[in-house]
Amino acid sequence: MIWRCFNVAVLLFLIIGTGYVSALELQFEVDPLDQNALPSAISKVIDTAFEFNQRGLNALEKKQYDKALEFFDKALSVFPDYSDALNNKGVVYFRKGIISDAQKIWEDLAVKDPTYAIASYNLGLIYQHERQLESAKRLFERALKIDNKLVEAYVRLGMITMQIGSKEKGLEYLKKAYKINPSNTDVWSFLAYGLILTGDTSGAVNILLKKEDHAQALRILGSIENIRRNYAKAENYFAKAVAKGAEPSLLVDLASTQLDNGKCAEASGVLKKYFDIDIPHSADSWLLAGIASKDCGDVTSAQKYFEEGVRRFPKDPILKYNLGQIYFHNKLFDKADQIWNGLSDSLQDPSLLYLRAFNAKKRNKLQEAKVLIEKALSMDDRAEFHDFLGVIYHLNKDDTRAEEQFRKALKINPELRSAQLNLALTSKKAEDTQGLIMELTIQLSTCPKDTFADISFQLALLYYHQKEIEKAIKVLTDIKTEDRDDRIYRHLAIFYREIHDFNKAISVLEEAATRLVLEPQMEYEIAETYLLAGYYAKAAEKLTSLIPKWKQNPWRLHYQLGYAYMEINEMEKAKQCFEKSLKS
Repeated sequence: MIWRCFNVAVLLFLIIGTGYVSALELQFEVDPLDQNALPSAISKVIDTAFEFNQRGLNALEKKQYDKALEFFDKALSVFPDYSDALNNKGVVYFRKGIISDAQKIWEDLAVKDPTYAIASYNLGLIYQHERQLESAKRLFERALKIDNKLVEAYVRLGMITMQIGSKEKGLEYLKKAYKINPSNTDVWSFLAYGLILTGDTSGAVNILLKKEDHAQALRILGSIENIRRNYAKAENYFAKAVAKGAEPSLLVDLASTQLDNGKCAEASGVLKKYFDIDIPHSADSWLLAGIASKDCGDVTSAQKYFEEGVRRFPKDPILKYNLGQIYFHNKLFDKADQIWNGLSDSLQDPSLLYLRAFNAKKRNKLQEAKVLIEKALSMDDRAEFHDFLGVIYHLNKDDTRAEEQFRKALKINPELRSAQLNLALTSKKAEDTQGLIMELTIQLSTCPKDTFADISFQLALLYYHQKEIEKAIKVLTDIKTEDRDDRIYRHLAIFYREIHDFNKAISVLEEAATRLVLEPQMEYEIAETYLLAGYYAKAAEKLTSLIPKWKQNPWRLHYQLGYAYMEINEMEKAKQCFEKSLKS
């Protein structure tokens, strides 16, 4: 949305406070025979009431509500029929959040002084806020019958008319307001919004370009270019808006959109400009700066941004999660565990527990890894979790239980290659492994071309079983690209994931996607690797494309898609996905 929602905070500034003597209808009881006393008495009373009212407005502007109320009461004590002062009392109550008292004042005022248009207008804003649009519409229409130059009423009437379905009629009201007072900020900005809603974005831009000296116009122009994906123009408009007093958070919003569209370098540049502004910087800015750096391959800068974000916002769980992930990728396993262990139970979801279990295994804390993966399994009976638990049992020399877990994994997902590999290797005797490696190495040097890939694959599995992951990777990368099938790509990705080189795992899987028609299972592995690597926007895109064509465990796809959306701060989409997950 380019425009703001009408909430109480915004309405406070739309409620009209008044301070003009011209609105008064004064009645006095004076001696009609005293020719000098009448003008003198009137002048003195007007001046006194006006002074109290103005002092009340000054206090109101400073948010000194009790003092403002005191001055308006003093004005009314001088002239009980002072409509402006009575209206302003309603404004005070409204800003204090006592809506019912404000409403009563304006309702009584509308009856007491039927020619006082502002009372009807302010009542209309209350009904608009309460979503009683027809009632609000009637009140704005009544205000305009009293005062057909009240531009604020034309603006609200126009927006409500558009909301209830008559866009062209609503646009007419906005154009009337613009004709009366084209310099009023609300008037031209709402007209621009109305033009956008009716499909005339060029018309909106033309109006806004005439107001480039206003931060509001620059903000809307930037938002339009942002939606059009003209990021350079959007950045320019937002930067100008900030220079003219707009909230610098506009730059953070722009960076977020750029990241969503794969523009990590541009997002980093915008965020650097934001950090150059001497203000307290938001938690989201540090988060986005870290993500942008990571997406651009600058893991060192990503770590610095996340660390600075956590230093400034030590209780922010999303920053801490991402910092833990960076530590994990950088093989700072103890630091990763320290960060993740401090997260609340509500954030300890199965995927994080799975990562923590991997982390514990890397720190050679097998019992801790076992506890974590079992907790993950209690929350989500996922094949990959059984496979990992089997690995832990195998490392603990309990191949019987390891085999049970590998079989459970394959029962859930028969195509899970890592479980196939692990199950096959648990039956091999350790003393025979080295002999087999030597035998296959000899075969590989003399075998015909059409068997090279198969022998290489078997040899790689044995190296993997021996925990010689680098050798396993070397064997598979020696296979020519044209001879690689999905089996080779999958296991090469598995091996890279095992050593936490997620970027190479992704590169391998993406190469497979360009050469082969992938099964949904392999597409899912790409999505999951994106998640592990922290490329949440790419994960979301892949999972979205998978949902219609892969019917296995749809609830999990929705859940992981929700998780990805949550990580890129698209909370409404995340909520929808989590709801679909519960219903699947």
